[in-house]
Amino acid sequence: MTKAKKRFVPGTRVGPYELVRLLGQGGMGSVHEARSASGPVAIKLLSGYQPMQGLDPRFQREAEALRTLQHPGIVPVLDVGMDTATNTPYIVMELLDGDDLDSVIGRTGRLAPETVVGIGLEVGRALAHAHLHNLIHRDIKPANVFLPRDVARGRAILCDFGLAKRTDLLGSLTETGALLGTPHYMSPEQFLDAKRVDARTDVWSLGMTLLHALVGSHPLEAIDDPGQIMITLCTKPIPDARDLLSTAPAELADALAQALVTDPRKRGSLTDLLTALELVEEGLPRVSQKPRRASTGGGPRSRRAAAPSTEDEAPTSLALVQGSYRVISRNSGAGLVYEGLDPDRRVVRIERFPGLLRTDGGREAFEQEVFALRSVLTESILAVLDDGAVGDDAWLVTEPKDGQDLESFVQEAGPLPYLVAVRAFAKLARGLSSLGDVGIVHGALRPEAFHLRSGKGASNLLVLHDLGIARRLSAFMARSATSSPPRRKGANVRTDVVGIVASLSFVLTGVLPFAGRSKLSLGGEALAKVGAGMAEKRALEGLLRRAIADDIPDLDALSDDLSALAER
Repeated sequence: MTKAKKRFVPGTRVGPYELVRLLGQGGMGSVHEARSASGPVAIKLLSGYQPMQGLDPRFQREAEALRTLQHPGIVPVLDVGMDTATNTPYIVMELLDGDDLDSVIGRTGRLAPETVVGIGLEVGRALAHAHLHNLIHRDIKPANVFLPRDVARGRAILCDFGLAKRTDLLGSLTETGALLGTPHYMSPEQFLDAKRVDARTDVWSLGMTLLHALVGSHPLEAIDDPGQIMITLCTKPIPDARDLLSTAPAELADALAQALVTDPRKRGSLTDLLTALELVEEGLPRVSQKPRRASTGGGPRSRRAAAPSTEDEAPTSLALVQGSYRVISRNSGAGLVYEGLDPDRRVVRIERFPGLLRTDGGREAFEQEVFALRSVLTESILAVLDDGAVGDDAWLVTEPKDGQDLESFVQEAGPLPYLVAVRAFAKLARGLSSLGDVGIVHGALRPEAFHLRSGKGASNLLVLHDLGIARRLSAFMARSATSSPPRRKGANVRTDVVGIVASLSFVLTGVLPFAGRSKLSLGGEALAKVGAGMAEKRALEGLLRRAIADDIPDLDALSDDLSALAER
């Protein structure tokens, strides 16, 4: 076992595949990015299975069954084989770009009810397809729900059928009494006999996964021992979502409660759960509307009171909703933005909004901004970790900026290569399109608002660290101080399209394009700096003209146009 693990390093060949990097590892094996003759793939090495000689016919039979599943919500299985050097079976799958639900919850905390319902519907429909083909997953959990960055790929994809069970065959890979699954998400009956479970075990696991996403934590996360988890599940009901989160919508809480009934004979079916989620989806408001949140006077909450502060002074520590933070230093030239440490001594970015809570409606406006940003599932923006109040000031905690901003990078290192820049901005535009889905138009996208994420092989991944919340709140406060009607000049998605195109032009040339009333142009001298052929330069100039002429309707369309430029 140990020897096999050590062998699977980048550069190792497994059958016709060459391993590139480790993507994840668990008790049943590891998942790697690999090169194949047809392009990048993901390959799962099932080191948890140890057949005596050759490919175990039971494993082969069940793995081949997965290849019959054809559903957009299920990661496709492309190949199945055996690594002869270590006698380790492997499954080859589509390589997905995004993040698993477990990582997203760990980074952002609880998800908006609308997001939870959307994930539940897509995973549930994928499960219905698998059940129709006589396959039970048996290991549904947040780590096996994948959230693609490309929204065209879907909201959620069900992965890892490594523990799947065929229900139409007499034989099974599972021995009677075997404990297979992830204890925190296993149904009570799966603890007792994983071999004899039916589709209702997947209903339980999906319900528990959605409950975790809705409230931000697992109701039994304090219990580590599988035996104690089993006893608790079999003897005590799972808490109602409203007991764990007072703002949980009643209809959604009822749907999850029916999926988490201990007795499988009384538990709702997958059809029942999908029907309930569809009804919840029809009744839920958009996340850009007033968020549902427990009220402590109508605004951001703090765990203890604090004296009012001034713009020039900041407390050395903050007690917000999720925990306490130590304020280390103020970021130079970044306004009221600080560097801090979270309770686990990890670096965070802290932003302050002085006097906001004294303003009529400021509390509600801040809540709406934060709630909407928490609902955005993309690595193209810094994740919101916490928020709260100290005196009359509102505070926001996010991931730290983990790279150099575009403006200073280009000034120091010069323009980026054409293809690198165009592909990076295509991915950025796709990621930022989800802002529009929650009613947010940034309005001031510019090179210094982005940075190049460093490390983890993603040096060309662009991230928005200036979330624009201060600018939008300042505009709100200015409007609330006068009786004149609101003025939001240019505050539509066209503004963000132009901002991204202008930023792309900057990283290719080192200068911002000239923006006038009717044109956006680089000029011959600047255009000559673009490291590409004449056809590419003309295409870039055409993109500039189309952006200012409002011929690019949204950020998804811009991403498509940029992807087409990269393929020219």
